[in-house]
Amino acid sequence: MQPATPQQIIRIDQQALVRKTGKPYILGLTEAKAFSVGQYTFGRYADGQEKQCLYITGIDFTIGYEDVLIYILGEYPRESCQYGVIHAHEMRHVEILNQELQRALPGLKQDLSRISRNLTQRVRPQRTQQAQRAIETRVRGRVRLAINRAMRRVDRANARIDTKQAYLAENRKCRNWRSIAHASQSSQHMD
Repeated sequence: MQPATPQQIIRIDQQALVRKTGKPYILGLTEAKAFSVGQYTFGRYADGQEKQCLYITGIDFTIGYEDVLIYILGEYPRESCQYGVIHAHEMRHVEILNQELQRALPGLKQDLSRISRNLTQRVRPQRTQQAQRAIETRVRGRVRLAINRAMRRVDRANARIDTKQAYLAENRKCRNWRSIAHASQSSQHMD
């Protein structure tokens, strides 16, 4: 597993943040792309005729995140309480990404083990590469399903900490939020 690790913290203005999120009360944003890369090894045995049976002997998959970016409202200096609160909130999103992918791994490993034991294909020797690609496509589909399930859990967990109420509670940790008046007014209009 390649965990989500922020590669860059980008300062962003309020309008650009609203355009990215669609939510005027958001003070930061974490973006990450999930990926998977697999390598396969295959075995073959002749079935006594002109065909052979092709099967998977090993799967080595890496799943994780790339292009992890954190956006933080640029009006607060890095050393400010407000910046610290926003940064801590965005790092919680990074934790959620990693927790949910880690949670998906045992089920994915079982699924890949089961599929590799049961996925055998009879082919003519000249069609071996085509059969390998078909098997790889099927395995990648299973991995994609597992990642999609994990991402739905990520979305639900992120939604729980990205409510207007949660942001207002976090704003109480510091004084002098310049955007809090805007966020409070916007949250009243968004109901």
